[in-house]
Amino acid sequence: MEKDYKQFQKVTERLTTYLRIRENVQRRGEDEVWKRIEENIEGKKRFLFRRRLSIISTAAAVLLLLFLSVEYLWLRDSDPLDAYVALLDEPTLDSSQIQVYLSPEEKVMVEENTASVSYSPKGNVSINQMEQSDTLSKNKEQEFNQIVVPKGKYTHLTLSDGSTVHINSGSRVVYPRVFSSESREIYVEGEVCLDVTKNENVPFIVKTASFDVKVLGTIFNVNAYKGDSDHEVVLIEGSVRLSDQHKNRIELRPDQLVAVNQGKIGEIKKVDASDYIAWTNGLLVLQSEPLSKVFKKLERFYGISIHVSPDAGLLKMKGKIDLKQSLDDLIVLISSSAPIRWNKTDGEYYIDVK
Repeated sequence: MEKDYKQFQKVTERLTTYLRIRENVQRRGEDEVWKRIEENIEGKKRFLFRRRLSIISTAAAVLLLLFLSVEYLWLRDSDPLDAYVALLDEPTLDSSQIQVYLSPEEKVMVEENTASVSYSPKGNVSINQMEQSDTLSKNKEQEFNQIVVPKGKYTHLTLSDGSTVHINSGSRVVYPRVFSSESREIYVEGEVCLDVTKNENVPFIVKTASFDVKVLGTIFNVNAYKGDSDHEVVLIEGSVRLSDQHKNRIELRPDQLVAVNQGKIGEIKKVDASDYIAWTNGLLVLQSEPLSKVFKKLERFYGISIHVSPDAGLLKMKGKIDLKQSLDDLIVLISSSAPIRWNKTDGEYYIDVK
């Protein structure tokens, strides 16, 4: 098409030159010829433009249809939990309220700093011991709910099979209202500590953005905050099997930790697993951790912005922190054992080396 248009332009130019050198052509007749030529050129341009636009529109429509078809097939053939999570909006983690989604249209907001959410085997829900009205269909299997715990908040969740989940601040958990007889799967973004009810016939699977954890019945901690480079799994008791995005698989034993970086499982480390679940009891146990990581945890727990300079962030700290104290008191305590200075401006903290 482009070649034909260029050829047309060449013929038009030659004709124009010929007309211009004709001395015996009357001015009026020449103007009329010029007008026709210009109209012909504009008509040809409009025709080519419309043709190109039609081709582009058709191609775009085909690509859109293909994309929607692929997306539909993916949603149809994928795991129901994966498909549901893929359709969810990004959670609001800077909210002042804990958000419990009982359906896409029904959301319960909790003002308190902590919430206790419990599901019965039949899917009845209570929040802080107050039973919620049942507005959903009678078939509750695979009806997914979601809990979003903002920074500075904490939630304890009891699932329909009796498994319990401690949900740390800045986290969300997506789960079926009632587990089916064939699967027990939940999705985690953030940090949780799980005590899974044993069922050898139906394994319990924790899904994250970078790895899955499969268990029968055990206690373990999952740290998979969005934006963190390293995610971690620590086993307290029982056994778990991890699988990453590269199809690597490992099994953990009690007091073992494994980090997952960029979707790939790392080496297993021996740890004191109780240190990694101390947060469920309001304690933060530090094992020579850089202050950048320490203050990031405190920022999430208290829901207040803490800005740490690169030099201060490299300093390491060891010991226990009582999270029941005020953040001011904690920072004073940290500054007494680490060479840092701090100030508070407009409700935000700034940390630097002395």
